[in-house]
Amino acid sequence: MQGLREWWMRFWFEPAEPLNLGLCRILFFGAFFLFYLGEDFSAWGEVSDTFWRPISFFQTFHLPVLSSALLAVVQWIWKASLLLSCLGLLTRASTVSFVVYLRCVSLRAAAQLWQDTSL
Repeated sequence: MQGLREWWMRFWFEPAEPLNLGLCRILFFGAFFLFYLGEDFSAWGEVSDTFWRPISFFQTFHLPVLSSALLAVVQWIWKASLLLSCLGLLTRASTVSFVVYLRCVSLRAAAQLWQDTSL
């Protein structure tokens, strides 16, 4: 059992050059930044309240539908967090904001897709 623990620690935590981490960070967050740079999510603020079917995360925390102006601000903060993560600046905060935003959007899209296909 001790040998497995040592192998595990050596595999994941062996000192290495930071170049690999930096390149992975640039590729991962840079790809997301470039992919979403041209996307505009602010139009979702104009959708009628009739179509609002909040996922459990939004229901639990009583999150409302944001206006188009607020969605534009949120999306630019999110895109800035992608760029900051790509550059390695404020990495923890920017990565958390990236994950939270992407998770909310993906859960919302999945819920909508499931509801649309179940009709």
